[in-house]
Amino acid sequence: MCIMGKSKAKKWMLLYTEIYKLGEGGNADVYLVEDNKPESRYALKELRSNNRSEEKKSRFISEIQIAIDNCDLIQGIIPIISYSMDDYWYTMPIAKPVKNFINKKSLNEIIDGVCSYVKHSVHYMTRGYIIGT
Repeated sequence: MCIMGKSKAKKWMLLYTEIYKLGEGGNADVYLVEDNKPESRYALKELRSNNRSEEKKSRFISEIQIAIDNCDLIQGIIPIISYSMDDYWYTMPIAKPVKNFINKKSLNEIIDGVCSYVKHSVHYMTRGYIIGT
């Protein structure tokens, strides 16, 4: 017997198992999840259900669509693995912290990496995209 209270079951839990919460931002929560395939852990971003204004839902759907449309065209966009525009969530590969790479690089390689990041950020912003951290 299922009793529906304040917390409604999340539909993505039919596909993924939550390992733990990775973090949160202004409008969304991010979880480490896995499915039933070997080596299949992902980051799942979900728009919080307690504050889903039409504007926030629209921006979240745009975020999904922009990533899908541009991940093969623009270096640095993490691809979306699966998503639901109706339930406002998507999964992506887990990003690796930059500090894992910096420790193994020379100063020139670090500077080149920062310059590349700035170049790509300018590329996105001149097309009207907002760069988040």
